[in-house]
Amino acid sequence: MRAGIRYTFVDAHLVQGGTPLSPYGEASLGPVESQEATYHVHELESGLRVLARNQETALQVWSADYGYPGEGLYREFHRKDPLSGLHHWRVTHRKADLAEKAPYDPEAAFAKAEEHARHFLELVERLAERHPEG
Repeated sequence: MRAGIRYTFVDAHLVQGGTPLSPYGEASLGPVESQEATYHVHELESGLRVLARNQETALQVWSADYGYPGEGLYREFHRKDPLSGLHHWRVTHRKADLAEKAPYDPEAAFAKAEEHARHFLELVERLAERHPEG
């Protein structure tokens, strides 16, 4: 606590045990069953509070195979214009080669982001309803 850090987030397996989710190749894991709560909070002897992320919500936010990052309308991070360095293309589909990427449409991506935000809110509300004491 000398550094003033009072809270940190970790993946659920660090608190609950089990196998970590790989940032690459997560498709091999398949869908994850819902956990008990969105976050599990543990306080260490030092006073540091460790919040463990729920796997269901983590997959939505971080997994391109099961969550929002793989959405075809979102901007493609890996393909850049060689002159400007700007990203003019969209994900298109997860297995598309960079040369196959379609042009980015900001309005369509924004509409999809609003849809995903509503979905995430509903997901967290469902988890909270299952565990009102949390």
